[in-house]
Amino acid sequence: MKALILFGSTSDQPVYQVLEKKLGQIGVETDLRIISAHRKHKLLAQTLENETFDFVIAGAGLAAHLPGVVASQVECPVFGIPVKGCLNGLDALLSIVQMPAGIPVLCGGIDQIEAHILFIENWNKCDLKSINIVVAAGPESPVLEKEKERILELAKQTNISFELCHAPQSNGVNIFAIENEELLNSFLAQDEILKIGVWLKNAEQIHHPQCLDDLIRSTTRGGLWVGINNLRNAYLAGVQLLGKEGQYQKTLKEIKQGV
Repeated sequence: MKALILFGSTSDQPVYQVLEKKLGQIGVETDLRIISAHRKHKLLAQTLENETFDFVIAGAGLAAHLPGVVASQVECPVFGIPVKGCLNGLDALLSIVQMPAGIPVLCGGIDQIEAHILFIENWNKCDLKSINIVVAAGPESPVLEKEKERILELAKQTNISFELCHAPQSNGVNIFAIENEELLNSFLAQDEILKIGVWLKNAEQIHHPQCLDDLIRSTTRGGLWVGINNLRNAYLAGVQLLGKEGQYQKTLKEIKQGV
C-alpha cells in the first residue's frame, strides 16, 4: 500500500516525521508533501490528480481545512490529523472531524497518530466482507432511526448493504453508533478490529456543552471518528475501505456530488 502524506506546514514536522517512520514500520510506502490548502491550492489539486496512492493522511493546525479539501477531491480513504496550535488543537480537531455529509474524513485525536497506525495496519491485513453498525441493545433511539434511514438511501446507490449488530465483526468495517458510555468503552477496547466511532446525540443534547466534551474526550482516548450524528460519512468511509482496489470510485464520486 502507498500513502500520500500531506501536511500544511513544516512546523508540523514533529508529527509527520514520526508518522512517516511508523507507517514504514508496518510496510506502507509513503510520499510526504508539505502543501497548504490555502496558500497552494493549485499545487494541491495537481498533486492529487497526478500522483498514485491508495489513501491520504493529511494533517494541519488552526483552521485545518487540508484533510477536508483533499477528501472533496479523491474517492480513496482520507485520514485527518489535527495538529496543536494556539487553541491547543481544538480548532483543528473540529475543522477535521465535523465534515459535511458526503465528504468523509477519519479523524484521530490532537497530535495523535497511534490510532491511525493501528487502523491502517488492521485495514491492510483484513479481508473485509461487510459494513457493520454496532448499536446498543434495546429499542432504537429516534436519532439512530433517522440516521439509519439516511444510510439506507446511500446503500441503494452503492449497492453495498450494512448490518445492525450488538457486537463487532472481525472481517468487517465496524461503525459504532455511540449513545452511551457502555458502547464508548466497548469501542475503545476493540483494538484488533477495524472501527469507526460516531457519537449520536438528540436535539437537546447536541446543543449542550457536554456534547463537545464527549467528542474531545473520546478522540483523545483513541480510535478514529467522524462528526456527531454523521453515520452517512462513516458508511461512505466504510465503502472506501472495502474498495481497496479502487472499486466503487465512480459511484462515490456521484454520491459526493449529490449528497
